[in-house]
Amino acid sequence: MEQLKAIAIAVAIFGGVYDLFTQRIPNWWTFPAMGVGLIASAWMGFSEGNVLVALGLSTLGIIVGFVLYFPMYALGIMGAGDVKLLMAIGSFGGPKFAFYVALFSIIVGGIYALIDVIMVGRFVPFMRELFRWLRPVFFRGYLRENPDIDKTRKFSFGASVAIATGIVIWLEHSGGLQWL
Repeated sequence: MEQLKAIAIAVAIFGGVYDLFTQRIPNWWTFPAMGVGLIASAWMGFSEGNVLVALGLSTLGIIVGFVLYFPMYALGIMGAGDVKLLMAIGSFGGPKFAFYVALFSIIVGGIYALIDVIMVGRFVPFMRELFRWLRPVFFRGYLRENPDIDKTRKFSFGASVAIATGIVIWLEHSGGLQWL
């Protein structure tokens, strides 16, 4: 199954780099990658004598990727290409792998976003907007206001997914995911 993880990191790196340069992850990359993930998983399962289990895990990886990221797409937080990239990665690694990549990509993306906000000198205005947005949750009498978002700044989340895929593979090999 290590071969599948090697293909997953290649799929993630290409998707992440493409996203960095074009601000999108194309369907011509993600959908065929999902198909290759299903076929490769079935092939690996065939060589190990359990095709249906391998195919089922690959399918569950796609489903987990969709379930975890689609709500963020529906809320406008991320693009559809990010969802499909995680689904493609899940097709190679299965549901647990897709879950870990989703978790670590959010952490990596959050760290990147925080560094970006600090580097462009918008940390204080960002915290002010965050407080204004969260105020109705903690205090009565305030109406929820949509935050003032800088629409000119773009974030290539596919790069975070690629980095997270590498981190998860490294943690799996080093035994660092034993605690989860």
